[in-house]
Amino acid sequence: VFSNVRLSRNMKGWKFVPRLTAADEGSITLAQTEAMDQLEGFMMKSLDDYSFSARQLMAEKNDILPETVIGSGKYIASPIPGKDCFAVFNEEDHIRIKCFVAGLDLVSAYRKCAGIDEQFMKVFEYQKHPEFGYLTSSVNDSGTGLHACVTLFLPGLAMEKKLDKFFAAASAAAAAASASAAALRIWASTCCQR
Repeated sequence: VFSNVRLSRNMKGWKFVPRLTAADEGSITLAQTEAMDQLEGFMMKSLDDYSFSARQLMAEKNDILPETVIGSGKYIASPIPGKDCFAVFNEEDHIRIKCFVAGLDLVSAYRKCAGIDEQFMKVFEYQKHPEFGYLTSSVNDSGTGLHACVTLFLPGLAMEKKLDKFFAAASAAAAAASASAAALRIWASTCCQR
């Protein structure tokens, strides 16, 4: 079991990644590299510098998108030391900060992402709308720019005879989430009608 949190951010004054021209890509990469040079404790490296098999493994682990495996001038920055958090530049958004934590601990994964985000805000100005929040290339990620998930290795749980415990916890979590969603719907219908 591991928890994964991603924060999507776009730099103010630049087109979204899908709309960048080749010239724009070179310019934004230069701007990002110069900004990252101002931060201590981060190593920035071109994904093209990784072997093809290393990029395939990164895609399998959902570190990068599968289409990034081919190599396309994308960059990755990671805190030194550290392999559980990193940022991918110019994939779907200008910056995607990703953190992984062993176990069911989304809060710790988020705190790590937020710490890196705080560092990045010293050198990057993000696109943010007062009503809609962070603007991203995907409507699903707009607002907080937050994406969180938990990945389970079911064969491992079965081998350790923990499936029953997992399903009981999952049922309890689903009931709590359902109650929270119902409360949110009630609140939204009473408070947010115009």
